[in-house]
Amino acid sequence: MTRGILVALCFGIMIVGGCSRALTESSASGVIQKWIDSQNGGIVGTSAEALTKLIGPEMIVRLQVPDVQRLLKEGYLEEKTVALSYPNFSGQYSGVFRKVNMFSVLVSEPTVITIDIQTLSNTTPPHVEGQFKACDGPDCEVASLSGSVQRVGPSNLILAFPNRRKEFTVTLERGPTDAIVGHYDATGWGRESHLRVNHVGPSPSDVQQEGYAYRWTNKLPSDTFNGAQLILGHLVVDSCENLLLASETTATASCKTHVRLTAGAVAIFGTGSTERPVEATFGKQPDGTWIGTGVQYTAPSYSLPEGRGGTAELSNEGPGRQAAAQVAHVPVTASKIEPPPSAAINLTVFSSTPSFIVGCSSTFSKSREDFTAGRYLYADDLRAQSMISIAGRPLILKAVSKPDQAYFSQFANEEYTASIKIEKTVPGQRGAETVDGTLTVQRKNGPTVTVAVYGERGC
Repeated sequence: MTRGILVALCFGIMIVGGCSRALTESSASGVIQKWIDSQNGGIVGTSAEALTKLIGPEMIVRLQVPDVQRLLKEGYLEEKTVALSYPNFSGQYSGVFRKVNMFSVLVSEPTVITIDIQTLSNTTPPHVEGQFKACDGPDCEVASLSGSVQRVGPSNLILAFPNRRKEFTVTLERGPTDAIVGHYDATGWGRESHLRVNHVGPSPSDVQQEGYAYRWTNKLPSDTFNGAQLILGHLVVDSCENLLLASETTATASCKTHVRLTAGAVAIFGTGSTERPVEATFGKQPDGTWIGTGVQYTAPSYSLPEGRGGTAELSNEGPGRQAAAQVAHVPVTASKIEPPPSAAINLTVFSSTPSFIVGCSSTFSKSREDFTAGRYLYADDLRAQSMISIAGRPLILKAVSKPDQAYFSQFANEEYTASIKIEKTVPGQRGAETVDGTLTVQRKNGPTVTVAVYGERGC
Protein backbone atom coordinates (compact mmCIF):
# COMPACT_ATOMS: atom_id res chain seq x y z
CA MET A 1 0.00 0.00 0.00
CA THR A 2 1.40 3.39 -0.93
CA ARG A 3 1.92 6.29 1.55
CA GLY A 4 -0.71 8.36 -0.28
CA ILE A 5 -3.36 5.70 0.33
CA LEU A 6 -2.45 5.58 4.03
CA VAL A 7 -2.90 9.34 4.38
CA ALA A 8 -6.26 9.20 2.61
CA LEU A 9 -7.48 6.50 4.95
CA CYS A 10 -6.37 8.49 7.97
CA PHE A 11 -8.36 11.55 6.87
CA GLY A 12 -11.34 9.32 6.14
CA ILE A 13 -11.66 8.62 9.86
CA MET A 14 -11.21 12.32 10.89
CA ILE A 15 -7.49 12.30 11.67
CA VAL A 16 -5.56 15.57 11.43
CA GLY A 17 -1.80 15.48 10.98
CA GLY A 18 -1.19 11.99 9.60
CA CYS A 19 -1.41 8.64 11.31
CA SER A 20 1.29 9.22 13.92
CA ARG A 21 0.69 11.62 16.82
CA ALA A 22 -2.63 12.39 15.11
CA LEU A 23 -5.36 14.74 16.37
CA THR A 24 -8.73 13.01 16.16
CA GLU A 25 -12.21 14.08 17.26
CA SER A 26 -11.97 11.65 20.17
CA SER A 27 -8.54 12.94 21.29
CA ALA A 28 -9.34 16.62 20.64
CA SER A 29 -11.50 16.87 23.79
CA GLY A 30 -8.58 15.78 25.99
CA VAL A 31 -6.14 18.08 24.20
CA ILE A 32 -8.31 21.17 24.60
CA GLN A 33 -9.22 20.18 28.19
CA LYS A 34 -5.53 20.25 29.02
CA TRP A 35 -5.26 23.79 27.63
CA ILE A 36 -8.38 24.93 29.54
CA ASP A 37 -7.00 23.52 32.80
CA SER A 38 -3.79 25.51 32.27
CA GLN A 39 -5.80 28.75 32.30
CA ASN A 40 -6.76 29.61 35.88
CA GLY A 41 -7.33 25.94 36.62
CA GLY A 42 -10.23 25.85 34.17
CA ILE A 43 -12.41 27.86 36.57
CA VAL A 44 -15.11 30.00 34.95
CA GLY A 45 -17.53 32.53 36.41
CA THR A 46 -20.30 34.93 35.49
CA SER A 47 -21.52 38.31 36.65
CA ALA A 48 -24.03 38.20 39.49
CA GLU A 49 -24.13 41.97 39.97
CA ALA A 50 -27.93 41.91 39.83
CA LEU A 51 -27.77 40.08 43.15
CA THR A 52 -24.54 41.25 44.77
CA LYS A 53 -25.45 44.95 44.47
CA LEU A 54 -28.35 44.26 46.83
CA ILE A 55 -26.10 42.76 49.51
CA GLY A 56 -24.45 45.17 51.95
CA PRO A 57 -26.01 48.59 51.26
CA GLU A 58 -28.60 49.91 53.69
CA MET A 59 -32.11 49.73 52.23
CA ILE A 60 -35.10 51.87 53.14
CA VAL A 61 -37.53 48.99 52.42
CA ARG A 62 -37.37 45.22 52.68
CA LEU A 63 -36.28 43.32 49.59
CA GLN A 64 -39.14 41.31 48.10
CA VAL A 65 -37.15 39.81 45.21
CA PRO A 66 -38.09 36.10 45.07
CA ASP A 67 -34.51 34.85 44.88
CA VAL A 68 -33.49 36.97 47.88
CA GLN A 69 -36.42 35.54 49.82
CA ARG A 70 -35.32 32.01 48.87
CA LEU A 71 -31.75 32.63 50.00
CA LEU A 72 -33.04 34.04 53.30
CA LYS A 73 -35.25 30.99 53.85
CA GLU A 74 -32.41 28.58 53.05
CA GLY A 75 -30.06 30.36 55.45
CA TYR A 76 -27.54 31.76 52.96
CA LEU A 77 -28.60 35.36 53.64
CA GLU A 78 -29.57 37.20 56.79
CA GLU A 79 -31.61 40.38 57.15
CA LYS A 80 -30.74 42.95 59.81
CA THR A 81 -32.54 46.11 60.82
CA VAL A 82 -30.40 49.24 60.89
CA ALA A 83 -30.98 52.79 62.11
CA LEU A 84 -31.08 55.38 59.34
CA SER A 85 -30.47 59.00 60.35
CA TYR A 86 -31.78 61.91 58.26
CA PRO A 87 -31.28 65.68 58.75
CA ASN A 88 -34.26 67.40 60.35
CA PHE A 89 -34.81 70.64 58.45
CA SER A 90 -37.92 71.71 60.38
CA GLY A 91 -38.13 75.32 61.46
CA GLN A 92 -38.26 78.88 60.20
CA TYR A 93 -36.08 80.19 57.40
CA SER A 94 -35.52 83.88 56.73
CA GLY A 95 -33.73 85.61 53.90
CA VAL A 96 -33.89 87.58 50.68
CA PHE A 97 -36.04 87.19 47.59
CA ARG A 98 -35.07 89.35 44.57
CA LYS A 99 -35.65 89.53 40.81
CA VAL A 100 -33.13 90.12 38.00
CA ASN A 101 -33.56 90.35 34.23
CA MET A 102 -31.82 88.29 31.58
CA PHE A 103 -28.75 90.53 31.93
CA SER A 104 -28.56 89.82 35.69
CA VAL A 105 -29.61 93.41 36.46
CA LEU A 106 -31.72 93.82 39.58
CA VAL A 107 -35.28 94.83 38.55
CA SER A 108 -36.91 94.90 41.98
CA GLU A 109 -35.96 95.72 45.51
CA PRO A 110 -34.86 92.71 47.55
CA THR A 111 -37.71 91.43 49.70
CA VAL A 112 -37.22 89.82 53.07
CA ILE A 113 -39.29 86.64 53.27
CA THR A 114 -39.92 83.96 55.85
CA ILE A 115 -40.56 80.30 55.12
CA ASP A 116 -41.77 77.73 57.62
CA ILE A 117 -41.09 74.10 56.71
CA GLN A 118 -41.63 70.78 58.41
CA THR A 119 -39.74 67.52 58.10
CA LEU A 120 -42.31 64.73 58.01
CA SER A 121 -41.33 61.15 58.81
CA ASN A 122 -44.50 59.44 57.57
CA THR A 123 -42.68 58.59 54.32
CA THR A 124 -39.46 56.71 53.70
CA PRO A 125 -37.20 58.59 53.39
CA PRO A 126 -38.63 61.62 55.23
CA HIS A 127 -39.78 64.63 53.22
CA VAL A 128 -40.21 68.33 53.85
CA GLU A 129 -43.19 70.58 53.17
CA GLY A 130 -43.60 74.33 53.37
CA GLN A 131 -45.17 77.43 51.80
CA PHE A 132 -44.32 81.05 51.14
CA LYS A 133 -45.80 83.98 49.23
CA ALA A 134 -44.05 85.01 45.99
CA CYS A 135 -44.92 88.29 44.24
CA ASP A 136 -44.36 89.40 40.66
CA GLY A 137 -45.27 93.10 40.64
CA PRO A 138 -48.80 93.54 42.00
CA ASP A 139 -49.61 89.87 41.59
CA CYS A 140 -48.86 87.61 44.51
CA GLU A 141 -49.42 83.91 44.84
CA VAL A 142 -48.56 81.18 47.29
CA ALA A 143 -45.82 78.76 46.30
CA SER A 144 -45.28 75.38 47.94
CA LEU A 145 -41.99 73.66 48.74
CA SER A 146 -41.73 69.88 48.96
CA GLY A 147 -39.16 67.16 48.46
CA SER A 148 -37.33 64.18 49.89
CA VAL A 149 -34.59 64.48 52.47
CA GLN A 150 -31.22 63.02 51.52
CA ARG A 151 -29.08 61.45 54.21
CA VAL A 152 -25.92 62.98 52.73
CA GLY A 153 -25.52 66.08 50.57
CA PRO A 154 -28.11 68.61 49.41
CA SER A 155 -31.80 67.78 49.08
CA ASN A 156 -33.63 69.00 45.98
CA LEU A 157 -37.03 70.54 46.59
CA ILE A 158 -39.84 71.25 44.16
CA LEU A 159 -41.05 74.86 44.19
CA ALA A 160 -44.57 74.71 42.76
CA PHE A 161 -46.98 77.47 41.71
CA PRO A 162 -50.36 75.68 41.54
CA ASN A 163 -52.14 78.56 39.78
CA ARG A 164 -49.49 78.73 37.06
CA ARG A 165 -48.99 74.94 36.86
CA LYS A 166 -45.26 75.57 37.01
CA GLU A 167 -42.57 73.77 38.99
CA PHE A 168 -38.96 74.64 39.68
CA THR A 169 -36.13 73.09 41.65
CA VAL A 170 -34.41 74.70 44.61
CA THR A 171 -31.88 73.15 46.97
CA LEU A 172 -32.00 72.57 50.70
CA GLU A 173 -28.40 72.63 51.89
CA ARG A 174 -27.09 71.16 55.11
CA GLY A 175 -24.44 73.17 56.94
CA PRO A 176 -23.58 75.05 60.13
CA THR A 177 -26.68 77.04 59.13
CA ASP A 178 -29.13 75.19 56.92
CA ALA A 179 -30.26 77.16 53.86
CA ILE A 180 -32.71 77.02 50.95
CA VAL A 181 -31.15 78.42 47.77
CA GLY A 182 -32.15 78.57 44.12
CA HIS A 183 -33.31 80.69 41.22
CA TYR A 184 -36.20 80.31 38.78
CA ASP A 185 -38.22 82.18 36.15
CA ALA A 186 -41.85 82.04 37.25
CA THR A 187 -43.06 84.40 34.51
CA GLY A 188 -41.38 82.95 31.41
CA TRP A 189 -40.27 86.47 30.41
CA GLY A 190 -36.62 86.17 31.34
CA ARG A 191 -37.05 87.54 34.88
CA GLU A 192 -35.29 85.28 37.32
CA SER A 193 -36.23 85.17 40.97
CA HIS A 194 -33.30 84.51 43.27
CA LEU A 195 -33.98 82.97 46.65
CA ARG A 196 -31.76 82.43 49.67
CA VAL A 197 -33.11 81.87 53.14
CA ASN A 198 -31.24 80.60 56.21
CA HIS A 199 -32.50 78.54 59.11
CA VAL A 200 -33.27 80.60 62.19
CA GLY A 201 -32.51 79.19 65.62
CA PRO A 202 -31.05 75.86 66.74
CA SER A 203 -31.35 72.81 64.48
CA PRO A 204 -33.69 70.08 65.76
CA SER A 205 -32.55 66.50 66.33
CA ASP A 206 -32.14 64.24 63.31
CA VAL A 207 -34.99 62.02 62.17
CA GLN A 208 -34.44 58.32 62.84
CA GLN A 209 -36.01 55.62 60.68
CA GLU A 210 -35.65 51.86 60.47
CA GLY A 211 -33.86 50.41 57.48
CA TYR A 212 -32.62 47.01 56.34
CA ALA A 213 -29.33 45.46 55.35
CA TYR A 214 -28.52 42.02 53.96
CA ARG A 215 -25.40 39.95 54.61
CA TRP A 216 -24.17 36.53 53.51
CA THR A 217 -24.05 33.96 56.30
CA ASN A 218 -21.26 31.50 57.00
CA LYS A 219 -23.36 28.80 55.34
CA LEU A 220 -22.36 30.18 51.93
CA PRO A 221 -18.79 29.12 51.05
CA SER A 222 -16.39 32.05 51.27
CA ASP A 223 -15.09 31.47 47.72
CA THR A 224 -18.55 31.68 46.09
CA PHE A 225 -17.95 35.24 44.85
CA ASN A 226 -15.02 37.27 43.64
CA GLY A 227 -16.45 40.77 43.90
CA ALA A 228 -19.55 40.77 41.67
CA GLN A 229 -18.38 37.60 39.92
CA LEU A 230 -20.02 34.32 40.87
CA ILE A 231 -17.46 31.51 40.61
CA LEU A 232 -19.31 28.78 38.74
CA GLY A 233 -16.78 25.97 38.83
CA HIS A 234 -14.62 23.83 36.54
CA LEU A 235 -15.26 23.88 32.78
CA VAL A 236 -15.37 20.28 31.46
CA VAL A 237 -15.11 19.32 27.76
CA ASP A 238 -17.51 16.49 26.95
CA SER A 239 -16.83 15.89 23.26
CA CYS A 240 -15.58 17.52 20.07
CA GLU A 241 -16.73 17.29 16.44
CA ASN A 242 -16.30 19.02 13.08
CA LEU A 243 -12.50 18.77 13.30
CA LEU A 244 -11.03 20.78 10.44
CA LEU A 245 -7.45 21.37 9.30
CA ALA A 246 -7.00 25.13 8.78
CA SER A 247 -3.35 24.80 7.71
CA GLU A 248 -0.55 22.27 8.05
CA THR A 249 -0.05 23.35 11.68
CA THR A 250 -3.47 24.64 12.84
CA ALA A 251 -6.90 23.07 13.29
CA THR A 252 -10.33 23.92 14.71
CA ALA A 253 -13.19 21.96 16.27
CA SER A 254 -16.61 22.49 17.83
CA CYS A 255 -16.81 21.07 21.34
CA LYS A 256 -19.55 20.55 23.91
CA THR A 257 -18.91 21.55 27.51
CA HIS A 258 -20.56 21.82 30.90
CA VAL A 259 -19.56 23.36 34.23
CA ARG A 260 -18.99 21.22 37.29
CA LEU A 261 -20.66 23.64 39.70
CA THR A 262 -19.25 24.47 43.11
CA ALA A 263 -21.44 24.16 46.21
CA GLY A 264 -21.75 27.96 46.31
CA ALA A 265 -22.81 28.13 42.66
CA VAL A 266 -25.48 25.49 43.27
CA ALA A 267 -26.82 27.58 46.17
CA ILE A 268 -27.10 30.67 43.96
CA PHE A 269 -27.86 29.16 40.56
CA GLY A 270 -29.58 25.91 41.35
CA THR A 271 -28.92 22.87 39.21
CA GLY A 272 -29.99 24.05 35.76
CA SER A 273 -28.12 23.03 32.64
CA THR A 274 -24.69 24.60 32.11
CA GLU A 275 -24.04 23.00 28.72
CA ARG A 276 -22.41 25.41 26.29
CA PRO A 277 -20.69 25.09 22.88
CA VAL A 278 -17.00 25.95 22.58
CA GLU A 279 -15.02 26.78 19.46
CA ALA A 280 -11.55 25.31 20.03
CA THR A 281 -8.29 25.96 18.17
CA PHE A 282 -5.23 23.69 18.02
CA GLY A 283 -1.60 24.03 16.99
CA LYS A 284 0.95 21.47 15.85
CA GLN A 285 4.32 21.39 17.67
CA PRO A 286 7.66 20.94 15.84
CA ASP A 287 7.82 17.38 17.21
CA GLY A 288 4.47 16.60 15.53
CA THR A 289 2.27 16.64 18.66
CA TRP A 290 -0.90 18.74 18.81
CA ILE A 291 -1.79 21.13 21.65
CA GLY A 292 -4.76 23.36 22.40
CA THR A 293 -4.21 27.07 21.72
CA GLY A 294 -7.51 28.71 22.66
CA VAL A 295 -11.29 28.57 22.99
CA GLN A 296 -14.21 30.90 22.46
CA TYR A 297 -16.68 30.38 25.27
CA THR A 298 -19.75 32.16 26.66
CA ALA A 299 -20.45 31.49 30.33
CA PRO A 300 -24.01 30.90 31.55
CA SER A 301 -25.58 34.20 32.62
CA TYR A 302 -27.40 34.85 35.86
CA SER A 303 -30.71 36.69 36.23
CA LEU A 304 -32.99 37.41 39.14
CA PRO A 305 -36.25 35.68 38.20
CA GLU A 306 -39.47 37.67 38.16
CA GLY A 307 -42.55 36.47 39.95
CA ARG A 308 -41.16 33.02 40.71
CA GLY A 309 -39.90 31.34 43.80
CA GLY A 310 -37.15 28.75 43.67
CA THR A 311 -33.82 29.07 42.02
CA ALA A 312 -32.66 31.58 39.47
CA GLU A 313 -32.18 30.65 35.87
CA LEU A 314 -29.14 29.70 33.89
CA SER A 315 -29.87 30.99 30.43
CA ASN A 316 -28.02 31.93 27.29
CA GLU A 317 -30.85 33.59 25.41
CA GLY A 318 -31.79 37.24 25.07
CA PRO A 319 -30.17 40.53 24.11
CA GLY A 320 -26.92 41.34 25.83
CA ARG A 321 -26.39 37.87 27.21
CA GLN A 322 -23.75 36.79 24.73
CA ALA A 323 -20.26 37.74 25.87
CA ALA A 324 -17.83 35.57 23.93
CA ALA A 325 -14.47 35.40 25.65
CA GLN A 326 -11.56 33.06 26.09
CA VAL A 327 -11.01 31.12 29.27
CA ALA A 328 -8.12 33.09 30.69
CA HIS A 329 -6.77 34.33 34.02
CA VAL A 330 -10.10 35.83 35.08
CA PRO A 331 -13.51 34.12 35.07
CA VAL A 332 -15.51 34.42 31.86
CA THR A 333 -18.44 36.80 32.36
CA ALA A 334 -21.81 37.53 30.84
CA SER A 335 -22.17 41.20 29.96
CA LYS A 336 -25.82 41.83 30.77
CA ILE A 337 -28.15 40.76 33.57
CA GLU A 338 -31.86 40.82 32.78
CA PRO A 339 -34.93 38.54 32.92
CA PRO A 340 -35.72 36.20 30.03
CA PRO A 341 -37.16 38.41 27.27
CA SER A 342 -40.08 36.05 26.67
CA ALA A 343 -41.23 36.03 30.31
CA ALA A 344 -44.53 37.83 30.91
CA ILE A 345 -44.42 41.14 32.78
CA ASN A 346 -45.87 40.67 36.26
CA LEU A 347 -47.19 44.11 37.30
CA THR A 348 -47.80 44.21 41.06
CA VAL A 349 -49.41 46.78 43.32
CA PHE A 350 -47.67 48.85 45.98
CA SER A 351 -49.18 50.77 48.88
CA SER A 352 -46.31 53.03 49.93
CA THR A 353 -45.59 55.76 47.41
CA PRO A 354 -41.93 56.66 46.82
CA SER A 355 -40.40 59.61 48.64
CA PHE A 356 -40.40 61.85 45.57
CA ILE A 357 -44.21 61.67 45.35
CA VAL A 358 -44.95 64.83 47.33
CA GLY A 359 -46.65 68.01 46.17
CA CYS A 360 -47.57 67.80 42.48
CA SER A 361 -47.88 64.17 41.41
CA SER A 362 -50.05 61.50 39.83
CA THR A 363 -50.98 58.04 41.08
CA PHE A 364 -52.90 55.28 39.28
CA SER A 365 -54.53 51.98 40.21
CA LYS A 366 -56.24 49.22 38.25
CA SER A 367 -59.65 50.29 39.62
CA ARG A 368 -61.38 53.03 41.58
CA GLU A 369 -61.69 50.60 44.51
CA ASP A 370 -57.95 49.90 44.54
CA PHE A 371 -57.21 53.62 44.30
CA THR A 372 -59.43 54.38 47.29
CA ALA A 373 -57.73 51.58 49.23
CA GLY A 374 -54.26 52.94 48.37
CA ARG A 375 -53.18 50.05 46.12
CA TYR A 376 -51.25 51.58 43.23
CA LEU A 377 -49.78 50.33 39.95
CA TYR A 378 -48.01 53.56 38.97
CA ALA A 379 -46.92 56.89 40.47
CA ASP A 380 -44.94 59.87 39.15
CA ASP A 381 -43.99 63.39 40.19
CA LEU A 382 -45.34 64.97 36.96
CA ARG A 383 -41.80 65.91 36.11
CA ALA A 384 -38.79 63.63 36.34
CA GLN A 385 -39.42 60.28 38.04
CA SER A 386 -41.99 57.52 38.19
CA MET A 387 -42.33 54.16 39.92
CA ILE A 388 -43.83 50.81 38.99
CA SER A 389 -43.53 47.43 40.69
CA ILE A 390 -42.57 44.24 38.85
CA ALA A 391 -43.04 41.00 40.78
CA GLY A 392 -42.89 42.94 44.05
CA ARG A 393 -39.69 44.75 43.06
CA PRO A 394 -40.06 48.57 43.08
CA LEU A 395 -38.48 50.15 39.98
CA ILE A 396 -37.68 53.85 39.59
CA LEU A 397 -37.88 55.21 36.03
CA LYS A 398 -36.66 58.54 34.66
CA ALA A 399 -38.47 60.82 32.21
CA VAL A 400 -37.13 60.38 28.66
CA SER A 401 -39.68 62.29 26.56
CA LYS A 402 -42.64 64.64 26.87
CA PRO A 403 -45.62 64.12 24.58
CA ASP A 404 -48.14 66.84 23.81
CA GLN A 405 -50.39 65.79 26.66
CA ALA A 406 -49.46 68.08 29.57
CA TYR A 407 -47.85 66.64 32.68
CA PHE A 408 -47.26 63.18 31.25
CA SER A 409 -43.97 61.84 29.96
CA GLN A 410 -42.59 58.51 28.93
CA PHE A 411 -40.41 57.08 31.68
CA ALA A 412 -37.70 54.44 31.34
CA ASN A 413 -34.75 52.70 32.95
CA GLU A 414 -32.37 50.10 31.54
CA GLU A 415 -35.05 47.40 31.67
CA TYR A 416 -38.48 48.96 31.16
CA THR A 417 -40.46 51.85 29.70
CA ALA A 418 -43.80 53.01 31.11
CA SER A 419 -46.34 55.55 29.91
CA ILE A 420 -49.90 56.65 30.66
CA LYS A 421 -52.44 57.32 27.90
CA ILE A 422 -55.23 59.70 28.94
CA GLU A 423 -58.75 58.60 27.98
CA LYS A 424 -60.92 60.85 30.17
CA THR A 425 -60.33 63.59 32.75
CA VAL A 426 -62.73 65.14 35.29
CA PRO A 427 -61.81 68.29 37.29
CA GLY A 428 -61.48 67.54 40.98
CA GLN A 429 -60.83 69.44 44.18
CA ARG A 430 -57.72 71.35 45.25
CA GLY A 431 -56.35 71.64 41.72
CA ALA A 432 -56.35 67.88 41.08
CA GLU A 433 -58.30 65.95 38.46
CA THR A 434 -59.39 62.34 38.16
CA VAL A 435 -58.18 60.39 35.16
CA ASP A 436 -59.25 57.26 33.30
CA GLY A 437 -56.61 55.87 30.98
CA THR A 438 -54.26 53.01 30.21
CA LEU A 439 -50.82 52.13 31.56
CA THR A 440 -48.40 50.52 29.11
CA VAL A 441 -45.21 48.85 30.34
CA GLN A 442 -42.68 47.29 27.98
CA ARG A 443 -39.55 45.32 28.72
CA LYS A 444 -36.59 46.18 26.53
CA ASN A 445 -36.64 43.84 23.53
CA GLY A 446 -39.42 41.92 25.21
CA PRO A 447 -43.16 41.78 25.82
CA THR A 448 -45.59 44.64 26.51
CA VAL A 449 -48.49 44.77 28.95
CA THR A 450 -51.31 47.35 28.81
CA VAL A 451 -53.90 47.70 31.58
CA ALA A 452 -56.77 50.10 32.21
CA VAL A 453 -56.10 52.44 35.14
CA TYR A 454 -57.90 55.01 37.26
CA GLY A 455 -56.18 57.74 39.26
CA GLU A 456 -55.56 61.39 40.03
CA ARG A 457 -53.03 64.00 38.96
CA GLY A 458 -52.39 67.54 40.08
CA CYS A 459 -50.93 69.65 42.87
